[in-house]
Amino acid sequence: PALLAALDDVVARGGSDLHVAADAPPMVRVDGELTPATGSTIWSRDDVTAMLETIMNEHQREVFAREWELDFAISPRGDFRF
Repeated sequence: PALLAALDDVVARGGSDLHVAADAPPMVRVDGELTPATGSTIWSRDDVTAMLETIMNEHQREVFAREWELDFAISPRGDFRF
């Protein structure tokens, strides 16, 4: 739910990207500026890992586990691509 809320915030604010890092709030890029997602809290490393593991395939999980970084896209509701 927290990830979907952050993605919804990107859409509502006309943002272009969602940046996620451990021990920080999710950040929305709007007009080139990064600001915290509306109503967000700091996401721990465990929070981020748990959220990402639910949306990554096995290959992506392996890359993420090895490099602790991954650039990929999802379309959770089929109407927007992130």
